Amino acid sequence: MDSGVFDAGPAPAPSPGGALVLPVRCRTRRSMTGGRVHEVTITPDWDVVVPHDLRSERIAAALGGYLSCLTLCDMTVPAARIGLARHLRVSGPQVAIDPFNQSWIPVSPADGCCRDRMFPSAGAAAGHARSVRHLSAEFGAPRWQLNDVMKAILAAHGNDGLAPVTAPPGWDAAQDAVSEPDTLQNLFDAGVNPQWIAAVHRELGLVGPLPSLFYLAAQVYGADLPWIARTLSSAGVKPAGERVDTWSPARRPSKFEPLDAIRLTKLGIAYEPVVTWLASTHSPVDSHQPLLRAEWLSLGIPRRLMPDLWDARYQPSDLVELREAIGGTITAAALILMGWIQKGWRPQTADLAALANGDPGRLDAPGTASVKDLRRAVGAPNRVDDVTLALWLCAHAPVQRAAAAWESGDPWLTNAPTPLSGNQDKY
Repeated sequence: MDSGVFDAGPAPAPSPGGALVLPVRCRTRRSMTGGRVHEVTITPDWDVVVPHDLRSERIAAALGGYLSCLTLCDMTVPAARIGLARHLRVSGPQVAIDPFNQSWIPVSPADGCCRDRMFPSAGAAAGHARSVRHLSAEFGAPRWQLNDVMKAILAAHGNDGLAPVTAPPGWDAAQDAVSEPDTLQNLFDAGVNPQWIAAVHRELGLVGPLPSLFYLAAQVYGADLPWIARTLSSAGVKPAGERVDTWSPARRPSKFEPLDAIRLTKLGIAYEPVVTWLASTHSPVDSHQPLLRAEWLSLGIPRRLMPDLWDARYQPSDLVELREAIGGTITAAALILMGWIQKGWRPQTADLAALANGDPGRLDAPGTASVKDLRRAVGAPNRVDDVTLALWLCAHAPVQRAAAAWESGDPWLTNAPTPLSGNQDKY
């Protein structure tokens, strides 16, 4: 199942009965208001039948003429088709996250409308994507004409353009799949289909409801649901699924306030339940090594530390090796590596383990200024990387003692006389 697109079968017809007959205003000048009213038919496959010889009218338009029914066929009805799919929540994701400013945007920003606009919430961005204003700019359709057509199509589907007259299909099943009361409407506002929510919950095979943030993250990022299910199972993780029974209007946040505040960023989402984090952080590495994330989760370190450790190309086995060397916790080992990563260094854990000798205090990454001082003091050539000097400084601090040890040819560690094992400088 593609988590980003709800498969509702064939595209919805312009009316539940198939074809839709509606009156339209026909204009022969762009500057006209009103216009002669006649009926047109939109067929179930969205062809348009008009009382004109369109071939002749296109020739006339090429010579400078104008007929609004040409734009009806070429721009307005295609825009209305997408608009209906968005209103019925069968078009796939309606919102995205701008990678530059982490703000909500419609999935198809339009020039002259919202190309540079930031929206305060997912619901606001999706609502804009469904609006006549946005669809008109996206497809180049006259707003007055698209407004008439959309009103007729939505009315035929029992929708006033803001909300369905009756509960959408799958509403009850979706309510059972979402852990927070009253947030299903927020998901619906953000363009998420209730039937899709229920289908995703069934596919994951988890007992109990899931956070509403998970469903929005899964749709925005196109989450790999089978991979999420396998990762949770392999790591022995059981997402929190108990419904909150003490909810009250006074405690209810604004629509997706927690989600909008963090913009589903990698660091922020790490504080959300595991299933939401997995939905929003899948990467090509996970596709090539589908069980690697489960290994990381099994370690039990804070998820906020994992992205930097991945980017520095450490493996779970590296943390286990370092933990055994320091005789501490796996989180302590992770924090030691984070100290080096934050300086831009990636030492080999085998060297850190040898250096520790049971004392994790020896593994605090030295300051970059001290490493520069040591380099100047010993005249180390450029081929000696900063990581090697930093490790030497950890073993022989302070700088004066480290320089003396370097000049005397002492090994970098008394119990490790062999050269360093290929540390990497600024990665």
